[in-house]
Amino acid sequence: MRVPPAVLVAISVACLTMGCGAGLGHNSDRLAGNEPPHHLRKASIPVPADNAAVQARDAKSGDPATMDHPEAPVDRDLTRRVRQAVMADGSLSLIAYNVKILSSKGRVTLRGPVATQSERLSIQEKATGIAGANNVDDQLVVRR
Repeated sequence: MRVPPAVLVAISVACLTMGCGAGLGHNSDRLAGNEPPHHLRKASIPVPADNAAVQARDAKSGDPATMDHPEAPVDRDLTRRVRQAVMADGSLSLIAYNVKILSSKGRVTLRGPVATQSERLSIQEKATGIAGANNVDDQLVVRR
């Protein structure tokens, strides 16, 4: 039996607005007694939603941007491994999880804000352990 598209849309909208199903949002998780991961709960430093000034600064600097990221499999793998190491660290803040990690020709560039100097060092150590001591350009900035 084929369900008409209009019926599927109506069911989808109803589920989204009422929170049907497990894990469709923070409200349904909270009601089910599931806490969000700790790194989503402790955004201790407010970061403006509009980061146009940062993007403009990065564009003028001539440094590589995410969209300029090379397609070499080796560089993609290097970026993936550094990102996985950062995401596996449960002690980092939400803004630290969102740093830019770029790889080109075996060299890793770290860019963006972090909450503390210890977060900066932690991310830098992870990247250095994966890419090598002379292959990490740390441009992370500690927010005050």
